[in-house]
Amino acid sequence: MASKRPIFPGTRKRALEKCAQDVEDPAWRAWFLEVARRRAEVEQAGKRFVVRTYEEDGGSKTVARRKADPVPVKKLVKDVARDMRPRPADELDMIRTAWAKVAGEEVAGESAVYSFRGGVLTVEVYSGILLQELRQFHAAALVKDLRDVWPASVPLVSLKFRTGKRSSTL
Repeated sequence: MASKRPIFPGTRKRALEKCAQDVEDPAWRAWFLEVARRRAEVEQAGKRFVVRTYEEDGGSKTVARRKADPVPVKKLVKDVARDMRPRPADELDMIRTAWAKVAGEEVAGESAVYSFRGGVLTVEVYSGILLQELRQFHAAALVKDLRDVWPASVPLVSLKFRTGKRSSTL
């Protein structure tokens, strides 16, 4: 039984450049050259691997990994630097003022802004009963009101409450 021959016998790997020279039609010539170029890229991609052989436990082992493509430092630093932009020194004071304005005098007297990190505002509450009331019933409304008057450069994502102690000032 005879082996099947491809429709275009010149598409074998070693005959592509020859067929490109023999064909008179420019469209076929371009096709043959494009296939030859792509095959050459695939062969060169195989050379992008680093193979290391080392001795371990009395035997030799081989490790292969893909060569790393160089990445400009500018690209790596750009993503990190976006989050590290300078903030005003008094940003926490502005947040404390906004909390006092939104929460009201009574609640602000029984609480204090503890921290603001990554869009999460943490508020210390000195009374356990008030803490539970704020968590269960007023948290969503306070977040909406705070977002309306939010002064910080980083947006408010969520609001957390924690128990706290009053600092004694004597």
